[in-house]
Amino acid sequence: MLNDIASPRLKSAIVGAGNISVQHINALQSQGLSKIVGVCDLSKSLAMSSAEKFSIPKSYTNFEKMLVDTKPDVVHITTPPASHFTLAKMALENGAHIIVEKPITLAMAKTQELLGIADQKSRFIVEDYNYLFSETIQKLQKLVREDQMGRIVHIEIKICLPVADAGSPFVDQNIGHWVQRTKGGVVADFATHMCYLTHSFIGPVQGVKTSFRKTLENTPLPSDEFRASIDTAEGTANLFFSSSTKPDTFLVKLWGTRGVAEAHLFEPRFISELTHGRSGPLVPLRNGIRMGIQSIGGAFSGLGRKLNGGPGSYDGLWELLRRTYACLQESKPMPVTHQEILEVNQMVHAVLEQANDEAKLI
Repeated sequence: MLNDIASPRLKSAIVGAGNISVQHINALQSQGLSKIVGVCDLSKSLAMSSAEKFSIPKSYTNFEKMLVDTKPDVVHITTPPASHFTLAKMALENGAHIIVEKPITLAMAKTQELLGIADQKSRFIVEDYNYLFSETIQKLQKLVREDQMGRIVHIEIKICLPVADAGSPFVDQNIGHWVQRTKGGVVADFATHMCYLTHSFIGPVQGVKTSFRKTLENTPLPSDEFRASIDTAEGTANLFFSSSTKPDTFLVKLWGTRGVAEAHLFEPRFISELTHGRSGPLVPLRNGIRMGIQSIGGAFSGLGRKLNGGPGSYDGLWELLRRTYACLQESKPMPVTHQEILEVNQMVHAVLEQANDEAKLI
């Protein structure tokens, strides 16, 4: 999965020198995907520190100057989402392709405008759907591609994280995290993950019913718990996010006409229970043995991921970037298409617009 691409021909630039930029830079440099020609941040010290740490030749506080000086082929936008539209538009108008952290923007009209500009200029935008390319989700995709599960009729996604605990950036009022001012609260930061995974298995949204709740007092978050039921032409989905339930969980579970399979993304662990067209008393036994083997394998895989010094929990990002740069160099279709970005964000906004709080989308 992590094969290097020899002799990189593309130039990359990074805007936003925070924590997530480190993962982008590591993925690019460790896999030999491109030459990073510049890093930009409003904080001069942060930009200079990143350039020094990763041997990037130039650092900037002025994004336009970086674009003019370095003429990158690809710009990685790893800033907070309120700045994505302006930065992406400038980069596109300067001839660069875009890889942008989710959410691509906080308004559907701005997302559509960016995609339109990219199409007009024959440039590509790739929104970071990192978990879609993680090893465990790729195993689910393989089962579906090979028709081992039959027709997928339902998907369930659960995310449980203590995002409101003391020390969390989501609730630190000195930081002023963008979710504190956004409709849907902290759910807005995780909705894209849940929606692109849903979309990948059952397609575009047709109907949504949601419930947003604020279960924790004395936090600046407008809501911290979320449930949604989604209908599409191909099936249904139930989504659940909680900042108070334990343990930490990221579960994706599929129901098909010939079996059930689930991926645990934090561990990672993959389990499937398939009929393979058979019935009888031995089928549950076979499935039980296979599920036990899969669980043990997942435990060792998770341990190895923590110890081997590779991408760790960012394996999906590494794979997404590897595929993206390969497609750019070979003029092949992108791993995330503009139509996919449009449909995923339509689902995201259909979910968030039903939030029962007074905060508004920026």
